[in-house]
Amino acid sequence: ECASYAYEEFNSLLSNSPVPVYCTPGDNEWNDCPSPDQAWTNWMTYLGKYDTQYWDKPSLYTVQRQKGQGENFAFVHHRVAYIGVNMVGGFLHDQDEWNTRHESNLRWIRNRVEKYYENVEIVVIFGHAEPNSSNDNFFTTLAEYITDWDVVTIYMHESRTEMQLSSNFKNVQQFLLMAVQGGIWPPARVYIDTAKNRIRINQNNWHLEAP
Repeated sequence: ECASYAYEEFNSLLSNSPVPVYCTPGDNEWNDCPSPDQAWTNWMTYLGKYDTQYWDKPSLYTVQRQKGQGENFAFVHHRVAYIGVNMVGGFLHDQDEWNTRHESNLRWIRNRVEKYYENVEIVVIFGHAEPNSSNDNFFTTLAEYITDWDVVTIYMHESRTEMQLSSNFKNVQQFLLMAVQGGIWPPARVYIDTAKNRIRINQNNWHLEAP
């Protein structure tokens, strides 16, 4: 469990993707492991900055990383801001670390959205953990930010159940939650049409369809 070969196998699994793959940490490969410190080393070795390992530097957008927390990333493509943050569920080892990381994630999100504000119509935030009592402060503060921005913001997270898209989270109309089922193939394909203000999820066999 959480052995280095498991990270190496996952590293190889998506290496032939025609588009770059961006990874965010999950509890199963970090804080729920028998040795979280070694697990984090494995994650950073095989999955940290994964998008730079098999693909050329993108020509249509610039990927930025948070200083001191390089697993967090952000870029804008076709007027959509994509922001990845280290939001894990699972076992809480250190409350101070948990709080500090959540605060750092919030600073990163706010800084990126304010920087991109004039050039984006939708913000998509990737994190592993679903909203719960252990991270409520993070989502409450994020909801306050979204109220100020008045930009549609989707928080996408892993779920053990079927995919689901819900709106009006924290009573903020522009705050959407998107749950995608983990551990199955193919991964979810999400279509965002800013021109028609439409979002669609496909977690069926879309990879077998003709282009």
